[in-house]
Amino acid sequence: MEVIEHLPDPVVVLRDVVSRLRPGGCLHLTTPNMTGLNGRRLGTRWSVVRPPEHLVLFSPSGLATLVERLGLRVVRLRTEGLNPSELRHRAPECVGGEPDARAGGAVGTPAHRNASAAALNAALSGSPWRRAVKGAINGVLSFTRTGDRIKIDAVRE
Repeated sequence: MEVIEHLPDPVVVLRDVVSRLRPGGCLHLTTPNMTGLNGRRLGTRWSVVRPPEHLVLFSPSGLATLVERLGLRVVRLRTEGLNPSELRHRAPECVGGEPDARAGGAVGTPAHRNASAAALNAALSGSPWRRAVKGAINGVLSFTRTGDRIKIDAVRE
């Protein structure tokens, strides 16, 4: 979960992981989606683009191809999550921004984006109706493969 983007050679590590799976064993990976809405809109301004912390970023099709080439069958692939605050505050004219104590720090900073994302998640999880809205949004993001996070489940046959 949220590891492979940190590895200098994720193929080597994934090959080793796959070799340890028994037939029927499942691999679950999550990683940022470089072709999601934030990745496409913000490019190198996206907070996820942070060398040397994040070394390799994937698209859903690229990750699925890699997993299949390593001998697994993709059972489920989805993309979920979107931080609208990042889209709003990472626009070129907003980078650096003004301090906003309510949002956890200066607008455009990682602390601000994390606080904004956490606040939005809490707001959307506060009632059954809001959870349904959140589920519907994630369904659309997954169908269109534009969510910020790739989640993939694959099995060794």
